[in-house]
Amino acid sequence: MKLGAIVFTMFLACTCTTVFAQWQWTDKNGRKVFSDRAPPNNTPLGNVQRHQSGHALPTTIVVPIDSSTAPTTVPAIASLPAATNQTGVEKEPPSKKKQVAEAATAQRKREEEKLLQAKVENCTRAKEAQATLRSGMRIARTNAAGDKEILDDASRALELHRVEGIMDTECK
Repeated sequence: MKLGAIVFTMFLACTCTTVFAQWQWTDKNGRKVFSDRAPPNNTPLGNVQRHQSGHALPTTIVVPIDSSTAPTTVPAIASLPAATNQTGVEKEPPSKKKQVAEAATAQRKREEEKLLQAKVENCTRAKEAQATLRSGMRIARTNAAGDKEILDDASRALELHRVEGIMDTECK
């Protein structure tokens, strides 16, 4: 008795799964739709993959031209690619678009982190230069001709003003 109940349950499980999705088509957004109802009237025949009987649509149609000639085989609309838009270019799957967007976001974030790190480093150097310029120590630098020159008070004030301008932009 138990074996019969198990077999009957298995039979019901197998037959019930065919009832759920009798229609399968691709909607205008490129998504597959499974339904027990027919697709909307504006759905092209080429987008319908399975109809109510559960069989795939034919890929060719036999069309007799006239009674004196043999029938001609013409490809059906169902054999046309369903995942193309009006320009004929295949649509990118949503997961691919999401990956591209995530990669672009990650790249932007890395660039922002590099810029932030450079700003912090520039700020630190500007603060060190400001401390050195305000210390009153003798500061020497090399000019364009390669000669060593000592900063006088006017040059020191000018350099201090330049460093403070850098601090205003980099130390925010």
